[in-house]
Order: sequence, then structure tokens, then C-alpha cells
Amino acid sequence: TLRQIMADAATGPSDSTDEDPQRTDPSASNTIAPSAGDGETNLVHFDDDALRSQGVSPDEIDRLHERWAEHELERAAIADQAIREGWFLQPLHGAELRRLDQALRSDLDDDEYDQYLYALSQPNRLTTGEVFAGSAASEAGLRRGDIILSYGGKRVFKPGELLIASSEGRLGESVPIKILRDGLEQTLYVDRGPLGAQLKHSRGAPVGR
Repeated sequence: TLRQIMADAATGPSDSTDEDPQRTDPSASNTIAPSAGDGETNLVHFDDDALRSQGVSPDEIDRLHERWAEHELERAAIADQAIREGWFLQPLHGAELRRLDQALRSDLDDDEYDQYLYALSQPNRLTTGEVFAGSAASEAGLRRGDIILSYGGKRVFKPGELLIASSEGRLGESVPIKILRDGLEQTLYVDRGPLGAQLKHSRGAPVGR
């Protein structure tokens, strides 16, 4: 049924291959998402007021809102093409959505992307949970509750981004990791490779606002 197709689209195309750490979540900016328990759908909207409350300028808000609308129209066009050509919810569909998400990420700078995720009520923060003894995180002085902002000079907003950053370069080399601790930014130095800490993906106010 159309309702089932819409619900399936909201969860994004499935792919039987192993998870690719570079892929972005196909449902990260869905216009339609399933609600809990009632069989209906909820609309995901761009929350201008959330950005306004964080001091983002009206011009910035308008640009981000417009970029989101363009992104949703492009997603809809991909879905329409996929249905017409018979690859809806197939690997090609997922690949096209990832290409679209990567183009969006490239179009926005780090601060804009942070604001964009926040306006969509999407997780944009990586917070450390358990830090395992003897790990690179422990040796660097990372603590439970620290928010990881960047790794090796690259802003990270998702677990997959941190995984990619930590696996680049030479294993064991010292790289800066910028964190937010008790509201203050700090820079620690960690050996590149497995971090050795649990991570919680959550939503937080844009940095610097």
C-alpha cells in the first residue's frame, strides 16, 4: 500500500552489505517519518525558532531552510525515479541518497552543518560514556561526559565520521582531539587508532552559540 511505501521510505533503503562507515543515515533528513504506535506518519520540519533561540541570524536561518527544502525536493525526485525504474529501496536508491547527503555536507561549512542538524532535531554530538582503562582515550585523559567536537582537525558529528577520522593517517601517531568539558573547549592528544570509549550520539546546541 501507499502507506507502507511511505513508511518504508522513511526508514531508508535497506542494503544487505556490511555497514559502510562512510555512508550517512538515509533517514537523517526525511520529510516523512513513522510515528510510534499509531500507524500514522509525522512530518519532520526545519525548526527556525530553535536556531533563532541560539542567536543564528535571520539570513543564515533563511539560507539553511532553503537548502533543506532543496534537499527534500531532490530526495523526492530520486524516490520518484526509483519507483518508476524499479530500484526503489534497492542498493542503488541508497547510493543515490548518500550521494545527495554528501553533496549537502560539502555545501555547508562545519558550523552551518551543526546548525542544520540542530534545526532538524537530529543528533549532532558525540559524548563519551565509559572510557576503558589502557585505551587511547584513557591515556589521552578523555573522561565520561566529554563531548568530542573534532578529531585530527576534522569536525565530527556522527560515530561513522569519528571512525573514519581515527582510521586515517598512521596508526599510533599523536593527533589533537578537541572536546567540550563543563562548557569549556579543550584540546587533548590521542594516539590515532581505536579510541577505546563508548559514545552516545545526541543533540546539542550549535557550538559557539
